[in-house]
Amino acid sequence: MQELASKYGLQSTQISKWKKEFIENASASFDSKTKKDTDSVEKDKLFSKIGQLQVEIDFLKHVLGK
Repeated sequence: MQELASKYGLQSTQISKWKKEFIENASASFDSKTKKDTDSVEKDKLFSKIGQLQVEIDFLKHVLGK
C-alpha cells in the first residue's frame, strides 16, 4: 500500500478505502443484467422521444409558418 501511495501521491488510507469498497461491490461487476444495460435502454428511449418531438416541432413550424 505504501508503495502505491507514494507512487501516485495518495494516502494509503484512501487506497484501503477503495479496495474495501471494491471488494464489497465486486459482485455487481459479474451480474448478468447490470445497471449499464438498464441505463442504455432508458437512454435509447429518451433519444427516440427527442427525435419524435423534434419532428413534431419541425412539422408545426412548417404548417404555422404558411
